[in-house]
Amino acid sequence: MEDALVLLKEEADTKRLTFELEMPELADLVWAGPGALTDVIRSILEILMGDAVEGSAIAIDLVQMDDWLIYSFSNEGFGMPNAVFQKYLFETEEVVSHEFRKIRKSIGQVDKWGGVFSASSHMGEGIHFSFHLHSAMRYP
Repeated sequence: MEDALVLLKEEADTKRLTFELEMPELADLVWAGPGALTDVIRSILEILMGDAVEGSAIAIDLVQMDDWLIYSFSNEGFGMPNAVFQKYLFETEEVVSHEFRKIRKSIGQVDKWGGVFSASSHMGEGIHFSFHLHSAMRYP
């Protein structure tokens, strides 16, 4: 998480965005490659930052629940119709945006790790992403 935030700090500062991070002091490791996990988080944050209202906050929450670590991200942004957003994320047709090509790759990576990825967007309400990954400590 920290690596992705450091990589995006300069861009966030330019838009006067802040990150509100809520996570436990200690959390289990997850079944994911550390560099690839940083890429997944970064791809999510890039979309949220691009949509965010200048001077707003991006909320990042990490919660451990049973055998899962749940990562949640949301912004105070412009959003888009959810049907269009879902199409950009999950349809097979080509997307123009570099950011959406990256997020599609990230969705595939979460799937490879046995995780669950979801996202939603609504006009005037911003964007929300969430993914669940198995705890390496509790999952065989």
